[in-house]
Amino acid sequence: GYPSGWGLVQQLHEGLTPSQKSLLNPNDFLPRYAEQYITLHDGRRHELTRELMRIFTAPPKSIATHELLTKVSFIDEIVTTNYDTLFEQAYGHRLHKVTQGKNIPFGEPNQVTLYKVHGDFHDPDSLVIAEKDFTNFFRKQDEMLWTGLKALMAKRHLVFVGYSLEDPNVKELFEWIKDTLGGQMREAFFIAPGQNSLNQKRLLQ
Repeated sequence: GYPSGWGLVQQLHEGLTPSQKSLLNPNDFLPRYAEQYITLHDGRRHELTRELMRIFTAPPKSIATHELLTKVSFIDEIVTTNYDTLFEQAYGHRLHKVTQGKNIPFGEPNQVTLYKVHGDFHDPDSLVIAEKDFTNFFRKQDEMLWTGLKALMAKRHLVFVGYSLEDPNVKELFEWIKDTLGGQMREAFFIAPGQNSLNQKRLLQ
């Protein structure tokens, strides 16, 4: 029940006054819209953070899909760009959350590691959502975190689940890691029934 990137833009836009709405384009991708949203509020992120908290602390309609994943025993590492806590709710104490490289060593052997590479709304400073965040994201890399992720992607097959192809930054991130690894990266798989033929062609490029 939580919004996708495009849906988040629509919800943020609905919360503005008519005069504010006239200044922003609700058809922009989330990073561009979020950057303009922050500018609209005099460069302060507080309003954006408050809206994210309001949206993602609402009770979810269902965590059934996440609960199904908890039953797949060979899934022991998950990478997400989502800010919500659905995985945390489904896995409970069995989950080790990583938002920074310094979190990595504290996981227990029987825990599933969740890498939240775009941050967590409980830690507003960690959020990667606006254009400037993505610029800094690639410029100021967390070496320990990305060394771990590159090693993970080099030794494991990657399965994309629920990726809607709305966010060009996710594709850019994937391409960046793939280029960094060169021929060492294993095959990646994509699970998203109902993709149209154009999106299928984009995936095969």
